[in-house]
Amino acid sequence: ADDLLFAEDANYRRTVDVNLQDDFFAEDEFPVFNRWKESHFHMQQSYDWGKEYQEQINDSTVKEHFYGKIRLSHRANYSNRNYLYHDLLPVSGFYDSIYLDSLLTYDYTYFQSLNNAIVLESLGNKSQQPGIKIYQKHLFRIGLHHQYFKLQQNPWATGQPPETEENQNWMAAASLKSHDKARQPFLYEVSGRYIPEGYNKGEWLARLTAGYRLSDTLGIIGLGVLFRQNRPAYLMLRQFSNHFIWDHDYGSITESDYFLTYANERWQTYLKAAYGLMDGWVYWDPEGIPRQNPDQIRRVMFQLQKNFTWRKWHWENQVVYQEFSDTALIHLPNIVSRHSFYYESAMPKLSTYIQFGIDVRFWSNYYADAYMPATGQFILQDTDLMLYYPVVDLFLNFRVKKARLFLQMSHVNQGFPANGYFAALHYPMHDRSFRFGVSWMFLD
Repeated sequence: ADDLLFAEDANYRRTVDVNLQDDFFAEDEFPVFNRWKESHFHMQQSYDWGKEYQEQINDSTVKEHFYGKIRLSHRANYSNRNYLYHDLLPVSGFYDSIYLDSLLTYDYTYFQSLNNAIVLESLGNKSQQPGIKIYQKHLFRIGLHHQYFKLQQNPWATGQPPETEENQNWMAAASLKSHDKARQPFLYEVSGRYIPEGYNKGEWLARLTAGYRLSDTLGIIGLGVLFRQNRPAYLMLRQFSNHFIWDHDYGSITESDYFLTYANERWQTYLKAAYGLMDGWVYWDPEGIPRQNPDQIRRVMFQLQKNFTWRKWHWENQVVYQEFSDTALIHLPNIVSRHSFYYESAMPKLSTYIQFGIDVRFWSNYYADAYMPATGQFILQDTDLMLYYPVVDLFLNFRVKKARLFLQMSHVNQGFPANGYFAALHYPMHDRSFRFGVSWMFLD
């Protein structure tokens, strides 16, 4: 009921109590808070094999060119993520259980990973001459991946060393596909990956797509299948905290998807129909506990994308309709749509680009998930139906040489037909707001 008042009554929005505050504590002391922290580092180095050619600019000037055919690369990614949850009043009645300390909840989860990959791939260039490019008909990629990760869970109340999991994964991946730029009538892609050793041992994915280009006017028809098997996420299997403790031995999640597509670049049209099956689906129940579903779940999805262009004006539209056989376990809107209407113009002589317009987003009413802050997870709820309406944003993008500027007025239609909407139960989305950003690259 409070969520409904929040969305419909502007005065109520200004006087509603903040749940993070409590009369027992001082005004500047927040008894409950959580904190996410992330840091990432990425490095990539590569070596290309190819050919050189010379372009005769004039009688006395020759320009050297190089075009690569094969690339060997090494990629390294380091990430560090942690989540802290703090509550000075665990006995408030919000939690179903207290396992370690009734005076203080101070839980953190720390995840660290280092990923390395060695990839050999073709770049698609067959030969090149001044003004002429010839592409290879087929592209390949072969990769060997390694992941080391460390996960810690350390409730403050135990006074013991943290619960630590250190492990690794080895993965092999490969793909072979037709080159889009070669403009072949028959298109295909075969790809897969497999983890033979490590924590996620036995996980795999296989994807096969095929298409036929009817003509440049009639477009491309295609079909495809995707099969995969994954182990549930670590926190779905093991949790050790003040309010949640579990140690599950759930089996793998298997999924299969079958789809048909139609794409017409000339008419700016894309259609997709998909049918999927999921076995062993793991979900977060209304109490915040992960459960594995013993039954199969079926999914049907239709997608339509249609764009229009008239001179420098653009109208882009995307609509998705989806249904699930078990709506008690998967809560997603049946209809999701996005529409953009904008003007776009580039002036090369002035090195200037401008784009301005309007974005409209809409999704149908559904039982949006609730949020459990103690674990940082979204959980099922079926008591409050969330009501939605089209949300309108205005935007302006502008570029002059190396300087870029964007301006955005979000949720400009707040108050019509309602004063707000919710991303999750009791978690409203932002009010009308203004954002801007500047990016300026300084080059010699």
